[in-house]
Amino acid sequence: MKYILAALLFFVIFIAIMFGVFKEKDIDRLLILGGVSSVIFYFLYSYLENRIKRKQQEA
Repeated sequence: MKYILAALLFFVIFIAIMFGVFKEKDIDRLLILGGVSSVIFYFLYSYLENRIKRKQQEA
């Protein structure tokens, strides 16, 4: 559940940055970019947390 919340937060921040910094007005491209990057972020986050858990169990 917290992975989904983190990915959503990342998605919102990403869109805000793209909208503000790059003055990107094409909302379709923004949504696609944000969606793809938040999915990548979600998998990275869950992978890293699972690795940390495994290392703690081994120790």
